[in-house]
This record gives sequence, C-alpha cells and structure tokens, in this order.
Amino acid sequence: MQRMFRQLGIAIGCGLFFSSLASAATVEEVQKVLEDARAKVKSYTAKTKMTQDIDMGGGNKMQSTMEGTIEWMRKGDKVLYRNDNKANTVTSMGGQETKTESTAAIISDGDFMYTLGEEGGEKHAIKSPAEPSIAGDAKTMFEAMQKDSNIKVLPDEKVDGADCYVIEATPKDKTAAPMSKTVVYLRKDNALNVKNEGFDAAGKKIFSSQTTDIKLNAVIPADHFVFKAPAGVELMDLTKQPGK
Repeated sequence: MQRMFRQLGIAIGCGLFFSSLASAATVEEVQKVLEDARAKVKSYTAKTKMTQDIDMGGGNKMQSTMEGTIEWMRKGDKVLYRNDNKANTVTSMGGQETKTESTAAIISDGDFMYTLGEEGGEKHAIKSPAEPSIAGDAKTMFEAMQKDSNIKVLPDEKVDGADCYVIEATPKDKTAAPMSKTVVYLRKDNALNVKNEGFDAAGKKIFSSQTTDIKLNAVIPADHFVFKAPAGVELMDLTKQPGK
C-alpha cells in the first residue's frame, strides 16, 4: 500500500512537472500566439470595471470605481472603437473628503480618436490621432510594456473559465512608478485583456480591472463610431498642433 501511494505521488509529481514545462512559454512565443488569435477577431462588445484604492500616506487616500462598455470592430485595415464609462472618486486630502462623478465617451473611427468628458457639469471634447493600442495587437502591447518595464510569463491561469496567459510587469524605474508590479491576464483564444492587477511596494493590491460579458462577432451599428460634439461644446483639435 505504501509502495502504491509512493508511486502515485511520483506520478503526480512528474505530471505536474511536465505540465509546467508544457505551459511554459517565452514572451516571444506568447506574443505570436496572441497576434494570430487577435487577427481572427472581427468585432466584440464587453463590459468593464476598474477599481483603485491608493493610500498616499498621512491620511491621504484616493478610491475610485469606473464601469463601462466597450464596442470594437475591424473595418478593412482600420479598427473602430468605443468606450463609454462612468466613474466615482472619493479623495481624502488634509482631512477633507471630496466626491466626484464623471462620465466619458472615447470614440475612434480608425483615423482619429475623440474624447467627450463631463465632470461637475462641465463638458469638454478632444480630437487626437487614433491610439495604436486600441487595435489590441500583442506586438504594440508588449512593445509598450517593455519600454518602461521588465516583463515575464507566469504560469497559465483561467479567468471566467477561459485559458489565459499571465504576464508580470515590474517597472525599470521603481522610484517613478506608482505600482511596483502589474499582472496582466490575456485570453489565449482571442487575445483580449480580461484582467489586470496592480500592487504597491508593500504588496497591497491598489488597482484592478476586469472585462466581462464578452460577445464575439457582435453586430454593432456603424454610427456608434461617429463622433459629434454636443451643442455648445468646443472641440479641442490636438491633431493641428505642431508635431501632430
């Protein structure tokens, strides 16, 4: 009986060992898989939620929650994008607590990105060049991460039942970064970033985000990606500034 349990233990140990070897991958290998997976995504819609809980010391704190929706669609060689969100923030500074509510709509037609924000009853609108990261391709994402961080691949995990690559990013300059470590979860089947967690120097989680209710190949009306500034709101055009 002892021999049987010993053999079983060895078998399980070997299985876990070879399983870990099979799931291990380099950053380059992960990037290639995600690039191929993302290329197959034609459109999707999803819900998002982000929370922050930052203790700045001395009784100064900032807590915020943002919830919204994402609409994403590929049209030829362009990517159309829309993110509507609402945020609630509580800031405590010097014994004074301030609560703010804000909304934002970020719309990209593939050439330009428009941001319409409202806070405290005031609205503002900004036009800027389309942001490459909206395309969601792994190459752009990894290049952006590696610019300021050292990244490595952690063991695979599941998020909402889906297999995910897990990437850990630690800032190259720890003195200038608000988070000492960020962990990113990317679905293997469609390359969507479905979860992020950020930690401070003490290991406390101060940031998290989730992407849920994902619907692939969703039919999205074309006018959802058309921006029109509300009456009375002036559009600040950053594309006309020098160097743009």
